[in-house]
Amino acid sequence: MVQVIEILGITALTLAILQGLMVCTSFWRKRREEISLLRLRESYLQESASQAYRQAQQEIERQQSVWQDWRKFEIDRIVTEAQGIKSFYLKPHDGKEIPTFLPGQFLTFRLNLPSGQSIIRCYSLSDAPEVKDYYRVTIKQIPASEDKPAGLASSYFHECLSEGDILDVKPPSGQFYLQRDPQRPVVLIGGGIGLTPVLSMLNSICTSEPERETWLFYGIKNKDEQIAIQTLRKQEAQHKNLRVIICHSQPLQGGVEGEDFDIAGRISLAVLQQTLPSSNYQFYICGPDTMMSGLTEQLSNWQVPETDVFFEAFGPSSVRTSVKKSTSASDQAHQQHKVTFARSGITAQWSGQQDSLLELAEAEGLTLNAGCRAGNCGTCVVAVKEGNVDYITVAGARPEQGSCLVCVCKPKGDIVLDA
Repeated sequence: MVQVIEILGITALTLAILQGLMVCTSFWRKRREEISLLRLRESYLQESASQAYRQAQQEIERQQSVWQDWRKFEIDRIVTEAQGIKSFYLKPHDGKEIPTFLPGQFLTFRLNLPSGQSIIRCYSLSDAPEVKDYYRVTIKQIPASEDKPAGLASSYFHECLSEGDILDVKPPSGQFYLQRDPQRPVVLIGGGIGLTPVLSMLNSICTSEPERETWLFYGIKNKDEQIAIQTLRKQEAQHKNLRVIICHSQPLQGGVEGEDFDIAGRISLAVLQQTLPSSNYQFYICGPDTMMSGLTEQLSNWQVPETDVFFEAFGPSSVRTSVKKSTSASDQAHQQHKVTFARSGITAQWSGQQDSLLELAEAEGLTLNAGCRAGNCGTCVVAVKEGNVDYITVAGARPEQGSCLVCVCKPKGDIVLDA
């Protein structure tokens, strides 16, 4: 009897062990299947995103091949966003369709000023490309200061243009734009009016990639200069994966932290580190050169790969260089080059005092076409008849061989330009 009981006990234990093993095996088989399905889903999403991105680029190229030169656009609406900042809504004067664009790109304008002067300027598109029937640019009027006159183009937009006026516009372009990949979280950083291309990216994410983890850092002096705050707060409330951080460097007296702004101070690496859970993001930065110079260098020190940092400069200086090197007398002696502007009949001496060939030309009284002044729009392209140039920063636009972008290059020796 005892032996029977022992046998029954051993049998029950064996059955229990086998049952446990079967449960464990079933659990791990199911877990492997779930992991496999997740990997397949992730791979499918990445491939779908890549395919959609390729198709979008092909469609943009197709549409822009139809419209390559200047086209007439009518100012449909003007909206005051803040003191000295207005949004201009543009619709094609011919009533035909307009091509889409990549979020972050800009428009190039040819402006005929009341003085008779014609200038070319670039302004970022500030709304999502998913909007099909208009373009929007948001422009800050640049006031005069002690060492600089008021901005010609921005003053023209603010003081001379009205709804119904016609402007000459080139197709959207630019190398600073959002990479489509819903699996990659992003950090969007806009300083001052540098928010405009970032706003285009954010609006596009909220429309087409609402599940993508996104952080927006918006830095301004105070609420008198900020734009789209209500829209940003509404988007944050509607999208669980979006965080909006407003930074005021000079908060107004009576401003309430947590309501009017989130952080008192400038956007810095310290702010990013205390807010973000890690550095594993794609960073898109647009703002004043001083802000971008510091951030790009600091992000590199934070071990963020250079391939994950995208930026757009407002001027010709390279944001990769945080401190501009002074030019000593001995350095200047080695940098003496003769620069000839052949069509204008002007010969100037390059000594390294100017940042670029464009600045040298302007110092000599020459007016050359220049839009972004950062090597992105390609407006300032000039043929090089003799000599060679060095680029002071990576150019977004790619001039053909034998030409250069004068806003971001300097001579390597004596040079003759077709200008």
